[in-house]
Amino acid sequence: RCESFVGGFFVQTSLRLRSSTCEGYSCSPLNTAVQSFYSMENCEGLVMENYYYPLQGECMRYNNGSQAFSLPPGYSGKNISQVDFPGNDGCNGVSQRKYSMVDGQCYSLYSEVAPLSFVWQVEKARPLAVSPATRSAPPPGLAWALALGAS
Repeated sequence: RCESFVGGFFVQTSLRLRSSTCEGYSCSPLNTAVQSFYSMENCEGLVMENYYYPLQGECMRYNNGSQAFSLPPGYSGKNISQVDFPGNDGCNGVSQRKYSMVDGQCYSLYSEVAPLSFVWQVEKARPLAVSPATRSAPPPGLAWALALGAS
């Protein structure tokens, strides 16, 4: 069902499952970065908040500007890139702040109150299964009969 979105634009939305056991077209194909904040140092204790960011370079609004997250080409499980564009809402400003976070590394917040630490983790989408099966050509007589039937 089409829903009014912004201005004269309409959109069809639906939810897709994100899970390491999900397979097929009903699963989300997006890689995401999860930023988890912990109540104690060394990323221990209770998880207080989780924030999810898409990693395909989508431009998103934040605070007073825009930002984009991505993985380097040929991602090998190390860095998550973040580029902030303060004062610009299109991810194309001259003023940029670039950050590189290490996947799975715990960072301290050096605070007296919780949260005291956080970690970034990449959740990679499972690729769709592709069958190696091929469709063989019909026998020559059948192909000729099908061609006659279509004319």
